[in-house]
Amino acid sequence: MKHRSRDMARRRQAAYRKGRRDLAGDILALLREGRPDAVQERLRTEIKQEGDVVSERT
Repeated sequence: MKHRSRDMARRRQAAYRKGRRDLAGDILALLREGRPDAVQERLRTEIKQEGDVVSERT
């Protein structure tokens, strides 16, 4: 049973890191396009989603 929970934790961590890489890639692409307003909106969306996830956990 311990192995399964470690595996799930590892998968969760990998998904989190992948999400961060995706976010960073999105932001870099928007900056290259010269769209700082879109960067702000993307970050607002990400922060809102993180807040929703935290509220679901509690």
